[in-house]
Amino acid sequence: MLPVIRRGGLEGHLLLVVFLEVTDTKHRAVIRQKMPRLRDEYIRSLNRYIAHRPRILYRVRLREVKVLLFQATERIIGTGKVKAVLVQAVASRRF
Repeated sequence: MLPVIRRGGLEGHLLLVVFLEVTDTKHRAVIRQKMPRLRDEYIRSLNRYIAHRPRILYRVRLREVKVLLFQATERIIGTGKVKAVLVQAVASRRF
């Protein structure tokens, strides 16, 4: 769950359920080990993305989000270990 903060206040929450499709099962251990850093990078990347999307709570552009998360995954995990970032669910709540 990601807070959406605008004008000094909480505007809402954005929730993403994400799965990683790995290229080979031997990479799973590496991914599990780096999962805390990967989650942190996802949050940082999404916060930067949200800062430039004023209507993010109304419409999430899944293709853009998937590309963003895939790039973040490759920065942390390395290239060639993850085939795709799959977004299973997206939910938003406005306050």
